[in-house]
Parts: sequence; structure tokens; C-alpha cells
Amino acid sequence: MKCIEFLLRVFFVISLIWCPLHLINGYISKLYVLPVAEEMSKAAQLQALYARRRQAEDDRIERTQELNRYYDHWGKVTTRFANWTAPEYYDKAGQQLQETKDKKEKEKGLAVRQRKLSEIFTTERETFDREMNELKRVRSRKVPTDTLEKIDENLKNQDKIRRKLELEAKLYGKLRHGVDDENLVFDSKSENETLAKLNWLDKQVNTQLEREREEARKQDQKLRLQEKQIKLEQLQKERHAIREREIQEVRTIQENYMLQLKERQEESENLKSEEKKLRDNIDELGKELELLKETDVVMQKPADLTQAYNFKRIKTFIRKRSEEFRNHIKIHIAILERTLDYAKKVTIADELIQKYKKLLDFEAQYVSQIEAMYESEAKSSLLRSEENWTRQHRERCNEINQYLENERKAFKVQLNDNLQRQEDVIELRSACLALIEDVSEKLKQLIKEEEESPRGNENTQESLTVSSSEAKKVRFEPNAKTSVSPSSLPQITKSFNNLNLDVWQDLPSSRRGIDTLPTNNNPNIVTPENVERPKYGRKRVAWT
Repeated sequence: MKCIEFLLRVFFVISLIWCPLHLINGYISKLYVLPVAEEMSKAAQLQALYARRRQAEDDRIERTQELNRYYDHWGKVTTRFANWTAPEYYDKAGQQLQETKDKKEKEKGLAVRQRKLSEIFTTERETFDREMNELKRVRSRKVPTDTLEKIDENLKNQDKIRRKLELEAKLYGKLRHGVDDENLVFDSKSENETLAKLNWLDKQVNTQLEREREEARKQDQKLRLQEKQIKLEQLQKERHAIREREIQEVRTIQENYMLQLKERQEESENLKSEEKKLRDNIDELGKELELLKETDVVMQKPADLTQAYNFKRIKTFIRKRSEEFRNHIKIHIAILERTLDYAKKVTIADELIQKYKKLLDFEAQYVSQIEAMYESEAKSSLLRSEENWTRQHRERCNEINQYLENERKAFKVQLNDNLQRQEDVIELRSACLALIEDVSEKLKQLIKEEEESPRGNENTQESLTVSSSEAKKVRFEPNAKTSVSPSSLPQITKSFNNLNLDVWQDLPSSRRGIDTLPTNNNPNIVTPENVERPKYGRKRVAWT
């Protein structure tokens, strides 16, 4: 930078030296041409003079333009260099670089998003085209013969199975309810076989009855658990409502206490401002009393009567003393007028002001009558006036002093009351703060209980849910034991000698009312009264 400044200075000095040299050369050329011009005619001389002037003007303009171009060029160069080294240049370059990066990142993100959207659009378009092609595909209405034969065979098998199940159901009804006992005994291989079958049927019946009783017991347990859960939920709701009411009441009480505290705060601030005002008033009254004492001290000084040794001196002395007296009266009136803004007994101050103004007018009238005073009565008038002035001054001082003292006492009494009220307000605020703290603690405790309550409720619900799930599990355990997968179900028998009656244990009873038929006519029918262990119970029967 210093090198550039040095070069600029050197170029500037060279230009300053170069411009005067051109001017000197032009002037010398003019002097050299003058003798030649004298030989020419007058018109030629004028024309040559005008030409030289134009040439000089053109040279001057050209030099000025060259100089301006020089300074403009180097000014731009130095300004560009200064811009290159300025912090603003780097800040602007960094900002432009950041904007370029942001733009590239934005374009990159837009490209990625556009690519993803294109992929999604392509996938959806392919799916749509595939679905449309599926819908537009020509479907053949012809069904192969093999397919129709299989369908017919399946329908026949289903019908056969249905008819077989109906026949076995009828046989089960006969065996279960004791219908057609003679034919049953006749068809059986032996009475023991028939008794074994009937015992097995009674066992299945007892198992079914036990299962029904267990289901009834589980259902009853489930209902009791549901009732208990409902009661717990109702109790929880009642507790929640009670706690909400308590929280609302506590918050209302807290808000009331806060309002009271705010009112006490405002009252305390008002009392403090009033206290400040009272103290200012007391200070003002103290200053007025000090001023009154100073005027009293001035008036108590004895007058120098030795100066009044002739009539003229006496009149001058009376005028001077009267002016001092009137000035003191004006001071006293000003004191009273200043107290009117904050005084308690304004009427007394107004009365005193009116009284002193009348006295001031009377004193002015008295001074105007001095010129008419005789020389013989001048001395006695001076003494009498001096005595009246002193007496009136004392009366005024006593009246104003008493008035100011009364006002001061009244303000002090009011100040003491104010301080007492401030102490009471402070005590009330302390009590209110203590109550607010207690209420806040109670509110926190209630909110904590409220936050903990839903967890307890959830735990109760979880326990009830577990209990109900256990009840359901116990309820369906017999079914779980008896239920098997379809692949393990026993196949339907193809003959009546090997009956599988477990398939019909859940079917309803006969619709003909055979459940109500008497079963005690035949001694071979097994009943709860005559049930006994079969004689051949341990033998292997045909269907086992």
C-alpha cells in the first residue's frame, strides 16, 4: 500500500512539472512567431492570432482531459485495491459463496425429490396399466368337464356325509334316551355290551354336566369381577371428582389470597407515597419555621435612632423602617400562601393572609401620610411607629408560628398513623404470604396425588384385566382339553357296530320330546340310582 502511494505521489509531481513546461513552450512559440506576424497584413495577423488562441484552447482542453483521465485511471486502480483489502469485500464474497452453496444444495434436493416422485409415478402408472390390462382381458366362459365332474363329486360326498350324520344322530338319540330298548338289546351282542355302552354314555353326560357347572361357576366369577371393577371405577371417579373439587377450592382460595396480597401491596405503596408526602410537608413546615425565626431575629434588632437627628432624617428613617416592616409582612404572606397547597386548616391561613394584606395596605397608606406630618410630632410618631411595628411583628410571628406548629403536629400525627397502618399492612402481608405458602403446599400435594391416582387406577385395571383373563382361561380350559385340531378329529364310522358318539356330545336333544320319557321301566337302563360298575367294564369293547 505504501509503495502504491509513493508511486502516485511521484506521478503527481511529474504531471505538475510537465504541465508548466508545455505552457512555457507555447508562450515561447508565440513570441517567436510575433516578428513574422508583424510582416503580415492586419487581417492575416488577426486570423493567425485567432488560430493560435484556438490552438492554445484546444491544447489546454486536451491537457486537462489527459490529466483527468490520468487521475480517473489511477483513482480507479487504487480504489479497486482498497476494495480488495477491505473486510466488506471478503464478507460479500463469503455471502455470495454461501448463496451459491445453498442454491446448489437446493437444486440437489429438488433433483432427488424429482427423481423419487418420478419413480413413484412410474410405479403407480405400471400398477394402473397392469390393473387395466387385467380388467380388459377377455375371459373364457367355457369350463372344463373335469372341473364340473369334481364339483359334482364333491357335492355328492357332502350329501352322503350329511345323510350319514343324520342317521348316526338318530341312533345316538335312541341309545342316549332309551328309545326302542328291545331292539337295542336285540341288536347288541350281549347285555354287558349294552350296559357298557350306557355307562359310557352316562359318564359323558356327567362330564358334560360338570363342564356346564364349571362354566356357570366361571361365569359367576367373571360377573363378580366385573361388578368389582365397576365399583372400583366408580369409586375412582368419585375420588377424582372430590379431588378436583378440592383442587378447585384450593386454587380459588389461593387466588383470593393473591388478590388480597395485591391489594395489601397497593395499599402499602400508597401508604409509602403518603408517608413521603407527609415527610416532605413536615420538612417544608420546618423550613418555613426557620425562615420565620430568621425574620424575627432581624426585627428584634433595636433600631439605630441616632441617625434621626432632624426632621428630614426622621422622615427618611420612618420610610426605611416602614419598607422593612412591609417586606416582613410580604414574607409572612408568602409563607402562608406556600402552605395553602398542603395545609390542613386552609381557612385559618386564608384569614391570616387577608388580615396581613389589610395591614400591608394600611402601612402603605401610613407611609403616604408622612409628608403631611409636622416637625413637632415627628419624634413621637417615630417612637410610636417603632413600638407598633415591633408589637405587630411579634403578634404575626406568634400567630404564624402557632399555625405552622399546629399544622406540623397534625402532619406528625397523620405520619404516625400512616406508619402504624404500614406495620399493620406488613403483618397482614406476612400472614397472607404464610397462608399462600400453606395453600400452595396443599395444592402441590393434591396435584401430586392427582398425578399418582391414574397410575393406581391403571394398576387396578391391569389387575382386574389379569383376573378376568385368568377367569376366561380357567373357563375355557375344559374346552381346550376337549378341543382338538381338525386333523386329529376322529373319522366318522362306516358301520353301526363301531360308533363314535363323541361327535354328537354338543348337539341338541331330540325334538320329539323323548327327553321326558320315563327311564325306570326297563331295569337295564342306567340311572343315577342304579348305576354300578359294569361286570365286564375292563374288557375291550368293539368300538374302543
